[in-house]
Amino acid sequence: GTHWFMPARVYTFTAQVDPLTSAQFFVLDSYNRAHWGPQVPWLDRELSRSTAQWKFLVNHNPLYSGGSTHGATTGFGRWAWLTKDLLHSVLPLVTRHGVHAVFSGDDHTLQGLQKDLTAFFVSGAGGGRMHIMFHGMRKLNSTVCAFASTGGFMAHHVNRTTLRTLVVSSKGEILCTHVYIRK
Repeated sequence: GTHWFMPARVYTFTAQVDPLTSAQFFVLDSYNRAHWGPQVPWLDRELSRSTAQWKFLVNHNPLYSGGSTHGATTGFGRWAWLTKDLLHSVLPLVTRHGVHAVFSGDDHTLQGLQKDLTAFFVSGAGGGRMHIMFHGMRKLNSTVCAFASTGGFMAHHVNRTTLRTLVVSSKGEILCTHVYIRK
């Protein structure tokens, strides 16, 4: 459509944070399983080539989520079976290549999770019909903050050493702040 444009099914781009710091984003099309096969080798190759100080993965389906619909981590989501392959094929690459954060949506919740050296953000509560859009959720051991029944969004700010995330309600209230310090 005319409202959203992705330059390719998978792609990467780099943003200069300051003269000494860059952030590289790796974007996957995890929504369309028919094209999933070549994406994992592509991601492995591109991550291994990266010289960026920050590495961020962006995809539709969450790797970690306590959401009731897509929560592959908990196994209780009705679509969890679709995202388990993502967890098993992509998480090892995230760990091996030192990805600092994974940004996703799909579950209609607001979640910030920390597992080992990676932060996982699920921000899927920004659209849809308000009375039917929210999914239930279970908190996981790695949950930093989670909100299941509110609309909202996340705002991320990165500098040389820190990724600071604000979880903001649809009314503009700051619900949670997460600070990730790059090691």
